[in-house]
Amino acid sequence: MKAQDVSLLGVQPFLAPNEAERVPSIMYCAINYKNLPANTICRLPQFSTLVYVPQEFHEFMMTRLYLTKYAQEYRRIGLYNREPKALSHFREVSDRNGDGTPDGEFSFGFVRSYDIDYGSFNGTLS
Repeated sequence: MKAQDVSLLGVQPFLAPNEAERVPSIMYCAINYKNLPANTICRLPQFSTLVYVPQEFHEFMMTRLYLTKYAQEYRRIGLYNREPKALSHFREVSDRNGDGTPDGEFSFGFVRSYDIDYGSFNGTLS
């Protein structure tokens, strides 16, 4: 990985939270896949998919917005070889579909909403 400057990232946490949490990790789903019921959340592709991110795509906006939410965790286990940088002009906003789950988790990672910073986050633009 270091020689080729590539990463493997996912839209869900790799190791945590665990089965006791509302949303399981990719590793939990992989380990328990055969023993889980057919209608489990682990059958959704975002809980069984890692994305190969080559060097030239690390800094793309879509990579940063959708695949680096758990970058610190992926880096700790050696799947992401960049120094994670916080998004400086985007702030993830809470769920807008009204189901009350925080952090856009209603979409299980595929859809996220962000405020864009046009000078400061004191305004109400989203």
